[in-house]
Amino acid sequence: MKLFKTSTKKAVSENKVKAHLIGIGSGSLEFANNLLRFYIKKGRIRKQEQLVREIEMEDVREVDLEGKELSITWKESHDIFILDNVESSDALLGKVLTTSKELKKVTENEIIVKPQSDEVRKMLSVGMDITDFLFDILISLNGYVDWDHVEDLANKSAHRLMEVRDQEISFLELDFSNLKSAINERTHQEVTKEILDLLKILYNYFVNAEPEKTNLRDIHPNFSDAKKTIQACYILNDIALASILTDEDTIQEQMDLLMALKDLGKMANLKININSVKAIINKLCKENGKDSLIIKSRKIFRNQLNGLILD
Repeated sequence: MKLFKTSTKKAVSENKVKAHLIGIGSGSLEFANNLLRFYIKKGRIRKQEQLVREIEMEDVREVDLEGKELSITWKESHDIFILDNVESSDALLGKVLTTSKELKKVTENEIIVKPQSDEVRKMLSVGMDITDFLFDILISLNGYVDWDHVEDLANKSAHRLMEVRDQEISFLELDFSNLKSAINERTHQEVTKEILDLLKILYNYFVNAEPEKTNLRDIHPNFSDAKKTIQACYILNDIALASILTDEDTIQEQMDLLMALKDLGKMANLKININSVKAIINKLCKENGKDSLIIKSRKIFRNQLNGLILD
């Protein structure tokens, strides 16, 4: 019983010390759960502690300790606490100063990392758009070919890539000149070859990117998210192409797509509606790649990626 009382008193003293808040008065300063609270006692007969200041450490911009003065700059405010006894306040001060440094480091990392994450989002959105355009060309080469439509799709791909470059974002180099020449010559085989080459270059760009060089960890999207997303995008388009060619052997690809989405949900904290994706893919395959279903399947797919890609 004695041991229990002693340890309790120590725990309290480590988190709460006597101090004076300039402009407010004397009271006690407490630190717990990343919150710094200051209480003063009020009441003539039966004094009770009243909370007069509560500072969230995430709002703190600067902490400075000089002698007995603990200076806190937070939001638009600046408070100075005069500690009653610095030595008895060592434990509390240690926690406050350590927490302040850790949060400041996280904030500085976010300032560096956030723009990088925004660039990944833009690159991923552009990469997925180009992927859809290129697969649409492959789909358009089956049966009667509307070469004007094929040329339009190639131009859209090149234009989409230029949008990223105009924003001075470092992205992969894709040369559409050979594709455009093949389209002008109306050669199915050469157009197919050029499309597959471009798709391979685009795929490898995302899959072979090195996440550790991006400084992205818990901020999304990062290159690990982009890799998994582009893989899923390719599988979806491959299923659409196979359905046009009446290739019934897409069961494994469908399983791979759903698994990729599940993994992506865990990695990037996304709420993936697997059933809606599964339903539209089944319908797409049964109706042999109907254009409206390809468009709808892509839309449902992208709806699962809210927060990772641009609308």
